[in-house]
Amino acid sequence: MLYKLTKITRMSKLKFISLILFILTNLAFAQDMGKITGTVVDAEFGDGLIGANVFIDGTTLGAATDLD
Repeated sequence: MLYKLTKITRMSKLKFISLILFILTNLAFAQDMGKITGTVVDAEFGDGLIGANVFIDGTTLGAATDLD
């Protein structure tokens, strides 16, 4: 009886480790989905806008502008 419990525990550990590795792999590849490039400028003065929020229409994806 003790042998069967040990075998089940080993299989559970293997499944748990496999699940963790699967999750970590997916998280590693899900970090960078793409790149938005361009320049956001003020309509009146033509200066670049820092910190402006830019969104892709029809999605919840977007980014904020930076110095470059």
